[in-house]
Amino acid sequence: MFTLIIISSASIGVLGLAFGALLAAAAKKLKVEQDPRIEQIHEVLPGSNCGACGHAGCFAYAKAIVEKEVCITDCAPGGNETSAGIAEILGLDAQEQEKTVAKVRCSGDKKSVAEVGQYQGLSTCVAVHNSNGGNKACAYGCLGYGDCEHACPFDAIVVKEDGLPEVDEEKCTGCGLCVKACPRMIIEMVPIEAYFFIKCVSPEFGAKVSKVCKKGCIGCSICVRENNNEGIRMEGKLPVVDHKSFKGDKTGAEKCPTKVIEFIEEKYKKVKK
Repeated sequence: MFTLIIISSASIGVLGLAFGALLAAAAKKLKVEQDPRIEQIHEVLPGSNCGACGHAGCFAYAKAIVEKEVCITDCAPGGNETSAGIAEILGLDAQEQEKTVAKVRCSGDKKSVAEVGQYQGLSTCVAVHNSNGGNKACAYGCLGYGDCEHACPFDAIVVKEDGLPEVDEEKCTGCGLCVKACPRMIIEMVPIEAYFFIKCVSPEFGAKVSKVCKKGCIGCSICVRENNNEGIRMEGKLPVVDHKSFKGDKTGAEKCPTKVIEFIEEKYKKVKK
């Protein structure tokens, strides 16, 4: 019996070695050589694996670049420094990309928006938006449950006590994940130099807006007239700013009857220098 056990064990061992050798040989023969530039580009990328580029992570993005499926400037967190590094690896001309930051286009904090009962359910903006819209009377404003905050991998956006998100522009990489997370679509990416913002997206007009929010845009178009339609125009009942061509000053913001316009003096001075 003992001899049989030894023979069986030896046979299994020999078979294991044989199969192992076969697998090793097959792996060597079937091995697909990886383009070394993929790893080189991967090392240049920030490594945040945020997915803002549309890929599962930085390595997947690096692979897609080498396979010429995507643009080398799709990494917003890496910015121009990263795209320049990628261009050098690939032997391409560096491509500049505009630095953008997230801007929350809503002024309707807890004190400004009328309430319509209480919401009971899953505490996410998506859940509230897809159910009854929560306890805020405005159907277009920020819900305040922090989906944007949770989506940001850089801790650049935080919902304050007043119920509105605040963006830390120094931390914001311009990845746009907060924009995708917001079901109300009130967050937009703007040039970092932009200084004049209509902080409302309601398409309603006048009394209908005022009934639900003290800080909503009533569509009076004063801001458009004060800037002679230069870089700002009315689309329906809402003024829209083209930040690349807008050259106006703070007059429109000062004359806004509901004070729904945010004017950043420091940025305005930099642009005017």
